[in-house]
Amino acid sequence: MQDMDVIEPQARVVEFRGERLEIRPLTIGSVPGIVRKASGLIDALMQAPWLIDEQATDAQTLDGILGLIADHGEALWEAVALAIGRDPLWVSGSDAAEFMDLAMAVLEVNRDFFTRRIAPLLGGLRLPAPGLGRTASSS
Repeated sequence: MQDMDVIEPQARVVEFRGERLEIRPLTIGSVPGIVRKASGLIDALMQAPWLIDEQATDAQTLDGILGLIADHGEALWEAVALAIGRDPLWVSGSDAAEFMDLAMAVLEVNRDFFTRRIAPLLGGLRLPAPGLGRTASSS
């Protein structure tokens, strides 16, 4: 039934460490662990123009993921491992090209979740309360 594609994004198959992995949308059970392990990474994702822009090219996405690896490498492979239900050491033992394909697939399959569901929620949580914070000095 093709109407279901609108509700649930298509899975994507990726070759990784000699296995064919079916990348599916995050389960609710994986979200708390990912949030705990990767809060800095999630902040970076929420500010990533290449993730928010559905028209971003693969090159822009690849460049963005390279930046995430540089700044949040351990958190990124731990989050990817949780997303696919595998051990982080198994994921981190791959070669860089394989990992890039896997990370891009996880982000692509879950793009809607991050940009349309989580980003607005996090944006609302980060707004300062009126009257709180620094004020101009009266002296």
